[in-house]
Amino acid sequence: MDDLEFFADLLTTGTVLGLDHTSTPAEVERVFGPAHTYAAPSGRMTDTGLVEFGWWDERVTYFGAQVHRLRSGVEPGGPLVDRYGPFRELLDVDDLLTAVRARGFDPEPVPRWGDGNAGYAEYREPSTGMGVLHLVDPDEAGEPGPAGRVAKMLGSGDDRRSVRWDADEHRSTTARVRHLLKLDDADLEPWLDGHEPAPGPERTDWWRHLRLVASQRHGVAPAEAVRRLRLLTALDRLAVDRGVDGEADAALALAATSAEGHGLGLADVPPVQDAVRRWLDAVDGEYAEARELSGRRPVGADEVRRARALRNRIHDIGAYGPHVTSSAIADRLRAWTDLRPLLLGAA
Repeated sequence: MDDLEFFADLLTTGTVLGLDHTSTPAEVERVFGPAHTYAAPSGRMTDTGLVEFGWWDERVTYFGAQVHRLRSGVEPGGPLVDRYGPFRELLDVDDLLTAVRARGFDPEPVPRWGDGNAGYAEYREPSTGMGVLHLVDPDEAGEPGPAGRVAKMLGSGDDRRSVRWDADEHRSTTARVRHLLKLDDADLEPWLDGHEPAPGPERTDWWRHLRLVASQRHGVAPAEAVRRLRLLTALDRLAVDRGVDGEADAALALAATSAEGHGLGLADVPPVQDAVRRWLDAVDGEYAEARELSGRRPVGADEVRRARALRNRIHDIGAYGPHVTSSAIADRLRAWTDLRPLLLGAA
């Protein structure tokens, strides 16, 4: 192995030595040691030189590789060198893209809109949410060249970071949600009939945008937070009826809204445990595949994507384990969550 394989692994699997946004601080420290984690204004940070994790409580807020540091002689970290060997000072984006495309992946260019990265451009791998920020115009950026130099490869556990939208789309979606908050539930389906795109990638993104904006609670009054939760619950139900969500996704969405509803003190929301059981029933037929994939390195792009998706879903449903009081359901859930660190753990 060499260092280019590390960067290709990071982009295509979304992992660093088997660690990612689903990992815990203890899991990261078992690989890199405890000396690299310290308090930061945003919570905590684990900084190993090249690899960095940001934390809020026990949750990863971002992680990845600060590639630009290699140019200044920063050591990448012993575990990385042990596996991949010495690291180059400069990583060229074309070299990286060639390597990941040879694996069957095709990262997408990301539109940029006033985010402070003048002179840079970005690619993102949809299956992992990992981004590649690279220098395009050294003069505009006010940074040393050459053009094509990769500066950062970062990802996030926040689903919003991997949604493809620009400023205009965000504004229009915000306006849609404000309008929907004024409608009765009975009026939502007729509205969707007139506004929902035809089936395809555009519709998938449209629904994700709509529900992500509806889910935003920061800075809103308690009464509006309840209205937004009611709207989101109705949209989740309609997403199933209209074939946007499958049963497992529907169960996960219900777990999220139920947990939030209980947190807001609402008495008419179903128990979170019911949503967890619904998820377990929906994915029961996938367990054998997940267990088989968890014991080895995935072969080919399709298996890598499948392992990535399974690990994400297990992480998401595992967050609701504290709401489970039934020992039988807890045992079923644990059988899944035990697989989470093993999927892509050997990647």
